[in-house]
Amino acid sequence: MDRSWRIVLRTMACMGLVAVCLAVACTSRRGIEPGPVKYNIYAATSGDTGLIFVVDADSFVVVDSIEVGYFVWSMVVTPDGRTIIAEIQVPEEYGARTIAIDVATKTIRQSPEGSHGYTGSLLLLDKGRLVVRECWDLVYLDPASLDVIGADSMQVLYATGDPEGNVIAGATGPPTALRVYDVRSRTVLHEFKPRTIDGDTVAYVGRVVLHPDGRRALVLAQAASRHALFMVVDLETQATVFQSSLVTDQGEIGITPGGGCAIVTDPGVPESYILVGTVDVFALDPPAHLLRLNRNDMGATAISQIRFIAGTTTAILAPRFRTPGAVCEFDWEELALKRRIDAIGFDGLAAVAVGPASGRAEH
Repeated sequence: MDRSWRIVLRTMACMGLVAVCLAVACTSRRGIEPGPVKYNIYAATSGDTGLIFVVDADSFVVVDSIEVGYFVWSMVVTPDGRTIIAEIQVPEEYGARTIAIDVATKTIRQSPEGSHGYTGSLLLLDKGRLVVRECWDLVYLDPASLDVIGADSMQVLYATGDPEGNVIAGATGPPTALRVYDVRSRTVLHEFKPRTIDGDTVAYVGRVVLHPDGRRALVLAQAASRHALFMVVDLETQATVFQSSLVTDQGEIGITPGGGCAIVTDPGVPESYILVGTVDVFALDPPAHLLRLNRNDMGATAISQIRFIAGTTTAILAPRFRTPGAVCEFDWEELALKRRIDAIGFDGLAAVAVGPASGRAEH
C-alpha cells in the first residue's frame, strides 16, 4: 500500500477514536435521561377488613390490593415507593399500632413499641428520614426500623408538613390558635390566634397548611359568629390577607410543592364546592378562582382528602370515612374532573396516599 494512504488511514482512525471519546465524554456528562416516574394511589377502606387498594395513576384502575386486617387510620409512602407506613386501629388492644408494609411482598412489620393508646396521623418529613406521629403529642420514629427515637409534649393538632422539610403546622390544644413548629430544633416558629379581615379573633382553628415560601399559612377556621372561614395569613405580620366564607371548616387544604396551586374543599354544603387557585390569586379581592362542583359529579358525599401527583397537574380528591368511597382525578390546571373510581371499598375510604410505584420507572 502506498505510504500516503497509510497516513490517511491512520489519520482517519485517530479521528474516529477522538469522536468516540468525545461521544463517551458527552454521554457521561449528560447522563442517561430517566423516563417518567410511575405513581400508585393507595386507598384504604374504613372498615375492619383493612384493605388497601392499589390504583395505577396512569390507567386509573385498581391493579392490586393489600390485606391489612385492621382499620387503617393514616398512611404515608416512603420516597422510594417500596414501603407504606400506616397507623392502624387494633380493637382487641383498645389502642393502635404503627406498621410498615412492603409493597412488593405485602409483608407487614410492626413497630417494636407495640400498641399505643391513641390512633394518630402520620407525617413523613426530612426527605423520608423521619416519621412523625401526631395525636395530642408528637412521637418520632425511624422509618426503617419503626423504633421510637424521640417524643415531644408539644401539641400540633391536625398537623401537616412538607415531606422535604422539618417544619409542621397545625392548631394548638385546645385548637384556638395556629402553631408552626420545627421538629428538628424543637422550636416554635409562629404561634398566634388568627384574626379575620375585620379584626375579630377566630374561635376555632382547624386545618393549617404552610405555603412553600414559609411566609404564609392557609387556614380553615371558625369565627366567633360560628361561621366557617378559609383564610390566607401572613405569618410575620399575623394579618389575614384573604378570607372566604364556608359552610363548614371540616374540609381539607392541599397545596402543590411549588405553590403553583392550592385547593380548598368545603364538604358541608348540599352541592359541595372547592376553591382552586394560587395563593397570590387568593390574595385578590374579589377572588376570581372559585370552582363549584356538584358532589354527584365527584361521586362522593364529601371531599376531605387531597393528594398531588408530583410533576403533573393532577390532584387526587377523595372522601374520608364516607360511603361511597370514590377516588377522583382532578386536573387543577384545566379545572376539570377527569376520571373517577366509584365504590372502591364497601365500607368507604379511610386514608389515601400517593407514592412512586417501586420498579415502575421507565428508562
